[in-house]
Amino acid sequence: MIIPLRCKNCKDILTGDIGDYLFFCRECSISYLLNGDRLSPVNTFESDSVEGYTHLLPLYLYDITVDYTVFASKRQGEVAQLIGRELKMVVRGFTMIDPVYFGDLELATADSINQNKLQLRPYTIRDKNFRLNVRPDVAERLLRYNFMRYFDRRTDITGLKYNLTTNAMGILFLKATLKEKTIYLSDLKKELPSYAILSI
Repeated sequence: MIIPLRCKNCKDILTGDIGDYLFFCRECSISYLLNGDRLSPVNTFESDSVEGYTHLLPLYLYDITVDYTVFASKRQGEVAQLIGRELKMVVRGFTMIDPVYFGDLELATADSINQNKLQLRPYTIRDKNFRLNVRPDVAERLLRYNFMRYFDRRTDITGLKYNLTTNAMGILFLKATLKEKTIYLSDLKKELPSYAILSI
């Protein structure tokens, strides 16, 4: 017997699909993240852009604090100072058939947020036109890898030691528009080839 997930506030049945990890209540406009056997409310965000979209690409959004300890070079110390200790990182929440077609989608998004090029606001889910099917624990593991890549874009990370502390985690929706077998990410001003469509 399948037991439906219910809102902790109004007890209404939550909207979601098999294999998803993000569910929402149409009555209360509350989003819930399924992590193992625990269902917890989670904050959702979108860009402040007024451009339209046909699909949403869900990303895990982390507020992190970085404690840098040892640098292999003076340049690493300079980069660490430039990046700072408090920043936001993202991890994809949707399965990519071939990540190469998305390029550095996650790093480009983190760059835009941390450099204040992308302003965020709370998002109340209106339509179920997304699929968050990457498990939260998998995203947590990818977070450290993405930070290493984020740092490594600026200087060799070899010899750098650091600790990451997650202060908060939410879900960020990137706005995407399907047009003639291509996908345009208006938040990043980036167009992807048609093969990427298979992932969403």
